[in-house]
Amino acid sequence: VYPEHDSSRCRRPDHALCLSHAQGHRLLDRHVLACLAGGNASKALEYLNRAVEAAPDVASIRTQLAIAQLSHGDTEEGISELQQAVDLGQDLVVADLLLAIALLKKGEYDKALAAADALVGKMPDSPVPLRLDQPFGRCECPSL
Repeated sequence: VYPEHDSSRCRRPDHALCLSHAQGHRLLDRHVLACLAGGNASKALEYLNRAVEAAPDVASIRTQLAIAQLSHGDTEEGISELQQAVDLGQDLVVADLLLAIALLKKGEYDKALAAADALVGKMPDSPVPLRLDQPFGRCECPSL
């Protein structure tokens, strides 16, 4: 992404993607967390927006951006980013789970239910998606 830099030595947070994939994610995570912990959500959002621009097909970065947007009160943008992360089809179930929860909190029950149903398909042996259905009265737990 930044060919003028020696990617093995670059440590600037805005150049996190010039590192290897794993190194870049760790550096980005550290700087975003530091910004959020320091009360600088706008800087964290700036870093994450740049990362999404540089790597639009990476669901984990889109999910991080969505979390920052939701925590900053940007519900529509956060839900949109989560939907895009889910649509990438990278089986990042945390994006599916957060999407269902965000839609539920927003009161978009039909969409939340559809997201929960999609999550059941991705996690058929897990009770987590079934817990999302309980607010809708659709718990399929066996009666005792």
